[in-house]
Amino acid sequence: MANAIKLLILMFIFVNIGCASLGERSSLEKDSLIEEDWIQASNRHDIAGYKNFLIEYPISKYSNEAKSRIEQIRWEKAIDDNSAQAFSDFLHEHPHSQHSNEAKSRLEPIRWEKAINANSAQLKFDSCVFEIAVNPHKKIVSA
Repeated sequence: MANAIKLLILMFIFVNIGCASLGERSSLEKDSLIEEDWIQASNRHDIAGYKNFLIEYPISKYSNEAKSRIEQIRWEKAIDDNSAQAFSDFLHEHPHSQHSNEAKSRLEPIRWEKAINANSAQLKFDSCVFEIAVNPHKKIVSA
């Protein structure tokens, strides 16, 4: 009976050691797959690639880097576009970004310019309406 108990204990130990090594190998294979997918996402270097990586591996050693790269790509796009919409979109997606203050400072003059241009068009229209009201027979030439 004592030998049977010893045999059961030894079998238990060997089974657990075998399962542990299978678990380690599985973990190593998973790490290898994460590495491969990260290299693919990095080589692709676009928002879709990094988003797909984050969907597949939301918690990995590359998750923060993927998020950072998405932010950087969006920032570069906003700079290239230099439009109110691009900076607004960036601020909406990354309100606490290291670039948020700069995005706001770039957005303000663009909005101001749009307001001036919109107001300028309104002023021209108002001027034409006033001119017609004052002198209905005068021919108005647009510039």
